[in-house]
Amino acid sequence: MADPEALLATLRHTERAYRSLFEMTPLPVWVRDAETMRFLEVNQAAREAYGYTREEFGATLAHIAAGELPVAPLITANVGIEGVAEAFEALASPEQHAKILVEPWHA
Repeated sequence: MADPEALLATLRHTERAYRSLFEMTPLPVWVRDAETMRFLEVNQAAREAYGYTREEFGATLAHIAAGELPVAPLITANVGIEGVAEAFEALASPEQHAKILVEPWHA
């Protein structure tokens, strides 16, 4: 059996590496709890891109989940899996699209 202290050291090293990747990526990234819809972590790129603090991210999602913030007007298209590549291209034009939902069952 492996040395518990060595395993713990490896785990800590891996966690630091992934946290660094999460924080340093130039892409907006967040982690949320699938059951509670609560944001667990939001990277700096997301905070800068959307102009929200960590706390505001959490409050916004809570308002959406409670039905207090209408999101339907923001959805500009629905696509199936086959339309994902085109959706990313379309999102490059904010005048055309704001939010595209990917629905795997959508044809």
